[in-house]
Amino acid sequence: MSGNRDPKPGCSRMRRGTGCRPRREQELVAWCQRTGVPPGVSLPLLDQALCHASAVSEGLAAADNERLEFLGDAVINLLAAEYFYRNDPDLKEGGLARRRAAAVRTETLARLGRDLGLGPLLLLGKGGLQSGVGELDSVLASTFEAVVGAVYLSLPPGEAFKWLFELLTPVFHEVEAAFARGAEGNFKSELQEEVQQVLAEPPCYRVVGTSGPPHDPYFEVEVTIRGEPVARGSGRSKKEAEQAAARAALASEGLQRLLTGQTGPGGPL
Repeated sequence: MSGNRDPKPGCSRMRRGTGCRPRREQELVAWCQRTGVPPGVSLPLLDQALCHASAVSEGLAAADNERLEFLGDAVINLLAAEYFYRNDPDLKEGGLARRRAAAVRTETLARLGRDLGLGPLLLLGKGGLQSGVGELDSVLASTFEAVVGAVYLSLPPGEAFKWLFELLTPVFHEVEAAFARGAEGNFKSELQEEVQQVLAEPPCYRVVGTSGPPHDPYFEVEVTIRGEPVARGSGRSKKEAEQAAARAALASEGLQRLLTGQTGPGGPL
């Protein structure tokens, strides 16, 4: 496999004439430096990883990121599987599979993509820009996977895995903690238990938006507590979007202020 790896120089040593426009090259170099991507990553591959299919369909780029997404998905799943396999030698196959699935949820990978600032770097066609595709969890998750694929192809496996492991370790710990509490990745149940215990009433969910074609809709759901919005999440089904919203709520400062009776900048939450 090493013979197929991209031999091009890394972010800090990138030459002009590699296929990236100078301004785009500068953006990618700055992103690499800001996010700690190891030296040696191919900027052309990274540029492709950040190219949505809508840009290709409108003639703005030659290749989209779907092949890199496919590869990155496999790399992430391998790393998650290995982590849980090594971390608990007594876990059976079913337990390993459930933990891996919880770690690589669309909303989780989208959150990582947002944390890395991938949204502003994503090349979209005019239609994609107008419809706000770049903000969808599914698109950000796919973009994150594509970036992982680009990093994996550019670097020796050990370096690529080290960078990715540092990104994913907090996610793995979250999953372990959820399973230890018996939540097993069911964030709605976890949120309901926490809220009802303190406020004696459950959180409520409502669909606040949909996007995509009729045969493949994407839902955005808002979770409210005592009528106050706490967080939003999105997914390919209402159930998935509700889980994403619950997970976001559990990690939000607004929920903690609400449960402790504190007030936010604009008054009670």
